Amino acid sequence: MLRHAVQIASLQGLDGVTFGQVAAAASVSKGHLAQLFGDREALQLATIEAVREIYAAHVAAGADAAPTARERLRRHCLGWFDYVEGRVLPGGCLITAANSEFRTIDGAVRDRLILLRKEQRDFLRTLIVAALAERASRRTIDAGDLVYQFLAYRAAANVSLFLDDTGGFAHAKRATASLLEVIDPA
Repeated sequence: MLRHAVQIASLQGLDGVTFGQVAAAASVSKGHLAQLFGDREALQLATIEAVREIYAAHVAAGADAAPTARERLRRHCLGWFDYVEGRVLPGGCLITAANSEFRTIDGAVRDRLILLRKEQRDFLRTLIVAALAERASRRTIDAGDLVYQFLAYRAAANVSLFLDDTGGFAHAKRATASLLEVIDPA
């Protein structure tokens, strides 16, 4: 059922994840879904967690196995673009899209997305600091600035790809690769 919820959310947003939509896609009753999840918000939250697991399997697992922080950072950052461009989810990065979708809608879904954004920023910042520590150059680079640049390129790329702006997507991917070169010059 969550697989169907993820597909629906990917194409229609989390707002499209309703008992009726998921029940129809999964060929189960709405009552069965209600019994499992309780309410729509719980189903949306479970959908977010399912998306996180998909991302972890497609990007994070391979990236986390890299031997250095610089390579882990490179794999995480560029792996995100491969994940979206490869249409692992038909609508791109659901978490990136949901941040915009729920930016003004109070509730547990927004609260969870806020926490995920903080976790993502903290994770990237930690990885950037570790990657910077591995370099020979001691030129000062603000890890916080890089975090926001990486995330801004992701947001722009996610929208670009699905509005048929392949040039915008490619630009964001190249810009991300350029930022990685600031950390780890070839």
